[in-house]
Amino acid sequence: MENRKINVNLNESRDMECEKCQNIYFEPIFRIKKLSALFSPSGKETMVPVQLMRCADCGEILDDLE
Repeated sequence: MENRKINVNLNESRDMECEKCQNIYFEPIFRIKKLSALFSPSGKETMVPVQLMRCADCGEILDDLE
C-alpha cells in the first residue's frame, strides 16, 4: 500500500455550530460506559470513557456524529 500525504487546510473547512445557540466553541467531556466481562478483553468488567463535545456557552451536547 502506498503512503499518500494529504494536505488539508482547516481554514477552508466549516466550523461546527451548536444547534441551540450557534456558538462555535466546545469543550471535551466524558461519558463512562461499563463494559460487561463477557465483552471485555481482560475478562473483567471494565469502564470505558467515551469523549463527547459540549457547547462552551449553553452546554448542549454536540451529536452530529452519532
